[in-house]
Amino acid sequence: AKPACESYAPYDLRNVGTLIRLGHKKLALEALHFFLADQRPAGWNQWAEIVWKDPRKPAFIGDMPHTWVGSGYIRSLRSLFAYEREADRALVLAAGLARSWVDTAPGVAVERLSTDYGSISYSARRDSAGRVRISIHGNLHEPPDLIEVVSPYDEPLAGVSIDGQDVEGFAPDRVKITSLPADVVFRY
Repeated sequence: AKPACESYAPYDLRNVGTLIRLGHKKLALEALHFFLADQRPAGWNQWAEIVWKDPRKPAFIGDMPHTWVGSGYIRSLRSLFAYEREADRALVLAAGLARSWVDTAPGVAVERLSTDYGSISYSARRDSAGRVRISIHGNLHEPPDLIEVVSPYDEPLAGVSIDGQDVEGFAPDRVKITSLPADVVFRY
Protein backbone atom coordinates (compact mmCIF):
# COMPACT_ATOMS: atom_id res chain seq x y z
CA ALA A 1 0.00 0.00 0.00
CA LYS A 2 1.19 3.48 -0.81
CA PRO A 3 1.76 5.73 2.24
CA ALA A 4 -0.80 8.49 2.81
CA CYS A 5 1.87 11.10 2.25
CA GLU A 6 5.39 10.69 0.96
CA SER A 7 6.78 13.87 2.49
CA TYR A 8 5.95 16.69 4.86
CA ALA A 9 7.38 19.98 6.03
CA PRO A 10 8.30 19.86 9.73
CA TYR A 11 7.11 23.45 10.22
CA ASP A 12 4.22 21.81 12.06
CA LEU A 13 6.57 21.20 14.97
CA ARG A 14 5.32 24.62 16.14
CA ASN A 15 2.00 22.92 16.92
CA VAL A 16 3.61 21.20 19.92
CA GLY A 17 3.52 24.54 21.76
CA THR A 18 -0.02 25.21 20.54
CA LEU A 19 -1.19 21.84 21.85
CA ILE A 20 0.38 22.58 25.26
CA ARG A 21 -1.44 25.92 25.42
CA LEU A 22 -4.72 24.19 24.53
CA GLY A 23 -4.24 21.65 27.33
CA HIS A 24 -3.45 18.65 25.12
CA LYS A 25 -0.18 17.56 26.71
CA LYS A 26 -0.39 13.92 25.63
CA LEU A 27 -0.85 14.88 21.95
CA ALA A 28 1.89 17.51 22.23
CA LEU A 29 4.42 15.02 23.62
CA GLU A 30 3.45 12.42 20.99
CA ALA A 31 3.99 15.01 18.24
CA LEU A 32 7.32 16.04 19.75
CA HIS A 33 8.51 12.41 19.77
CA PHE A 34 7.36 11.99 16.15
CA PHE A 35 9.34 15.02 14.99
CA LEU A 36 12.43 14.11 17.02
CA ALA A 37 12.43 10.63 15.47
CA ASP A 38 12.29 12.17 11.97
CA GLN A 39 15.40 14.34 12.16
CA ARG A 40 17.45 13.89 9.01
CA PRO A 41 20.07 12.74 8.44
CA ALA A 42 19.92 10.53 11.49
CA GLY A 43 22.32 11.68 14.18
CA TRP A 44 22.59 15.24 12.89
CA ASN A 45 19.94 16.61 15.30
CA GLN A 46 18.25 18.81 12.71
CA TRP A 47 15.33 18.95 10.33
CA ALA A 48 15.40 19.62 6.65
CA GLU A 49 12.75 21.83 5.09
CA ILE A 50 11.14 18.71 3.60
CA VAL A 51 11.24 15.27 5.22
CA TRP A 52 10.59 12.26 3.02
CA LYS A 53 9.21 9.02 4.43
CA ASP A 54 11.88 7.23 2.42
CA PRO A 55 15.12 8.86 3.65
CA ARG A 56 17.02 7.56 0.61
CA LYS A 57 14.65 9.11 -1.95
CA PRO A 58 16.57 11.48 -4.25
CA ALA A 59 14.28 14.50 -3.90
CA PHE A 60 14.27 18.14 -2.84
CA ILE A 61 14.89 18.58 0.91
CA GLY A 62 15.46 22.33 1.09
CA ASP A 63 18.09 23.88 3.28
CA MET A 64 19.60 22.15 6.30
CA PRO A 65 19.35 22.91 9.06
CA HIS A 66 16.15 24.78 8.39
CA THR A 67 16.10 27.66 10.87
CA TRP A 68 12.33 28.31 10.75
CA VAL A 69 11.77 24.73 11.82
CA GLY A 70 14.47 25.12 14.48
CA SER A 71 12.89 28.29 15.87
CA GLY A 72 9.50 26.53 16.04
CA TYR A 73 11.16 23.72 17.95
CA ILE A 74 12.75 26.11 20.46
CA ARG A 75 9.48 27.98 21.05
CA SER A 76 7.53 24.73 21.44
CA LEU A 77 10.13 23.20 23.74
CA ARG A 78 10.07 26.32 25.93
CA SER A 79 6.26 26.01 26.17
CA LEU A 80 6.66 22.63 27.84
CA PHE A 81 8.35 24.38 30.76
CA ALA A 82 6.76 27.85 30.82
CA TYR A 83 4.58 30.08 28.68
CA GLU A 84 2.79 33.39 28.97
CA ARG A 85 -0.99 33.51 28.58
CA GLU A 86 -1.74 37.02 27.41
CA ALA A 87 -5.51 36.97 28.03
CA ASP A 88 -5.08 37.14 31.81
CA ARG A 89 -1.35 38.04 32.07
CA ALA A 90 -0.59 34.60 33.48
CA LEU A 91 2.70 32.76 33.63
CA VAL A 92 1.98 29.04 33.28
CA LEU A 93 4.63 26.63 34.57
CA ALA A 94 5.22 22.91 33.95
CA ALA A 95 2.25 22.42 31.57
CA GLY A 96 4.25 20.10 29.30
CA LEU A 97 6.25 18.07 31.80
CA ALA A 98 6.05 14.35 31.18
CA ARG A 99 5.39 12.22 34.24
CA SER A 100 8.41 10.06 33.45
CA TRP A 101 10.70 13.12 33.60
CA VAL A 102 9.47 13.99 37.09
CA ASP A 103 9.49 10.37 38.32
CA THR A 104 13.07 9.69 37.19
CA ALA A 105 15.74 11.01 39.57
CA PRO A 106 16.78 13.75 39.82
CA GLY A 107 13.56 15.06 38.23
CA VAL A 108 13.30 18.24 36.18
CA ALA A 109 15.28 21.42 36.75
CA VAL A 110 14.71 24.70 34.93
CA GLU A 111 17.29 27.42 35.55
CA ARG A 112 16.82 31.10 34.74
CA LEU A 113 14.33 30.58 31.91
CA SER A 114 13.60 33.95 30.36
CA THR A 115 9.94 35.04 30.33
CA ASP A 116 8.13 38.29 29.58
CA TYR A 117 8.17 38.95 33.34
CA GLY A 118 11.80 38.11 34.08
CA SER A 119 13.62 34.85 34.72
CA ILE A 120 12.06 31.84 36.45
CA SER A 121 13.68 28.73 37.91
CA TYR A 122 12.07 25.60 39.30
CA SER A 123 12.64 21.96 40.08
CA ALA A 124 10.02 19.21 39.97
CA ARG A 125 10.42 15.70 41.35
CA ARG A 126 8.41 12.88 42.85
CA ASP A 127 9.19 12.19 46.49
CA SER A 128 9.20 8.82 48.27
CA ALA A 129 5.54 9.28 49.29
CA GLY A 130 4.43 9.67 45.64
CA ARG A 131 3.85 13.42 45.89
CA VAL A 132 5.23 15.87 43.36
CA ARG A 133 7.29 18.69 44.84
CA ILE A 134 7.90 21.80 42.77
CA SER A 135 10.20 24.45 44.19
CA ILE A 136 9.95 27.76 42.33
CA HIS A 137 11.94 30.96 42.51
CA GLY A 138 12.60 33.74 40.11
CA ASN A 139 13.87 37.18 39.36
CA LEU A 140 10.70 38.77 38.04
CA HIS A 141 11.06 42.45 37.12
CA GLU A 142 7.31 42.75 36.49
CA PRO A 143 5.20 40.15 38.29
CA PRO A 144 2.45 38.54 36.20
CA ASP A 145 -1.13 38.91 37.40
CA LEU A 146 -1.24 35.16 37.93
CA ILE A 147 1.17 32.21 38.17
CA GLU A 148 -0.27 28.76 37.51
CA VAL A 149 1.61 25.55 38.25
CA VAL A 150 0.32 22.54 36.31
CA SER A 151 0.54 18.96 37.59
CA PRO A 152 2.71 16.61 35.51
CA TYR A 153 0.35 13.70 36.23
CA ASP A 154 -2.93 12.90 34.48
CA GLU A 155 -4.71 11.93 37.70
CA PRO A 156 -6.76 14.67 39.36
CA LEU A 157 -5.20 16.34 42.36
CA ALA A 158 -6.39 15.14 45.78
CA GLY A 159 -4.60 17.91 47.65
CA VAL A 160 -2.18 20.79 47.28
CA SER A 161 0.00 22.66 49.72
CA ILE A 162 2.03 25.80 49.16
CA ASP A 163 4.87 26.57 51.56
CA GLY A 164 3.52 23.92 53.95
CA GLN A 165 -0.05 25.28 54.04
CA ASP A 166 -2.93 23.30 52.53
CA VAL A 167 -4.72 25.09 49.70
CA GLU A 168 -8.48 25.12 49.09
CA GLY A 169 -10.11 25.70 45.73
CA PHE A 170 -7.46 24.36 43.35
CA ALA A 171 -8.32 23.04 39.90
CA PRO A 172 -8.13 19.28 39.16
CA ASP A 173 -4.76 19.72 37.41
CA ARG A 174 -3.25 23.03 38.59
CA VAL A 175 -2.91 25.57 41.35
CA LYS A 176 -2.49 29.33 41.40
CA ILE A 177 0.34 30.84 43.39
CA THR A 178 0.61 34.48 44.37
CA SER A 179 4.24 34.98 45.32
CA LEU A 180 7.74 33.64 44.86
CA PRO A 181 9.62 31.76 46.10
CA ALA A 182 7.08 28.97 46.52
CA ASP A 183 7.24 25.29 47.42
CA VAL A 184 4.27 23.48 45.90
CA VAL A 185 3.34 19.91 46.81
CA PHE A 186 0.80 18.00 44.71
CA ARG A 187 -0.93 14.99 46.30
CA TYR A 188 -2.82 12.37 44.25
